[in-house]
Amino acid sequence: MKRNDPALIFFAGASGLLLAVSMPATYAVVSPFHSSGDWFGIGLALATLLAFEVGAIGCKLVTLAIPRWGLRMNLLTIALLAITTVANYANGYDLFLASSLAPTLAAIRSAGYAPLVAIVYSATIPMLLFVFLSATVARVRQLQASPTSETSLADRRDRAILEALETLTARLQANPSPEAPSLALVSSGKPLALSDSPSELAPTDSQLSGSIAPIPLASSSYPCPNCGASLANAGKLGAAKRYGYCEYCKSQTAS
Repeated sequence: MKRNDPALIFFAGASGLLLAVSMPATYAVVSPFHSSGDWFGIGLALATLLAFEVGAIGCKLVTLAIPRWGLRMNLLTIALLAITTVANYANGYDLFLASSLAPTLAAIRSAGYAPLVAIVYSATIPMLLFVFLSATVARVRQLQASPTSETSLADRRDRAILEALETLTARLQANPSPEAPSLALVSSGKPLALSDSPSELAPTDSQLSGSIAPIPLASSSYPCPNCGASLANAGKLGAAKRYGYCEYCKSQTAS
């Protein structure tokens, strides 16, 4: 998974920024219940703040590790953000009433719309936080599901090697010559030593006369890992991997 993905960085950064914006209002609301001015009370207030604010993010991120908890964790996230909305409203409404406002906002407050303005503004931050948290989780899942560029490159390289081996096998079967190494040696992957002479590598009379069964081309999705022959099914492929040879390898060895 790409950790420097621009979309993921943006979604996570926006979530952190919205979390930082809503923390002061939440602390102002929970502080009177826990803090009397001493350090112990302040610590309790901060712990409660983290339970509400960071807990909402934690519940959403739990769905990445345990997807089957998605519904309950989303509901718990919404519940914690609803409490945050109430805390934002309680603190924001008091500040809106006590602040000296510009003429337009002052007229809205004088008309009795202060509670409506406070609740809309207080709910906006938690709503946006939930949206960006959901986007962050969705982007992480998308990156985990998509193959990386390194994996795609390895797959293309493996396919190119397999195609080259199939082409070489086909040419050796179609045009056997005394100067060419025998098909059994090439297919088995045995390295050719510098001391191997053409007479040692050339096919024998029995091979040229067709006494050895021809190896079918690996046109299917079950090629033998030893000789490259095309096997009928996955069961035969598993047996070839287990024992190190297939029926075609065995026929050549017996001959």
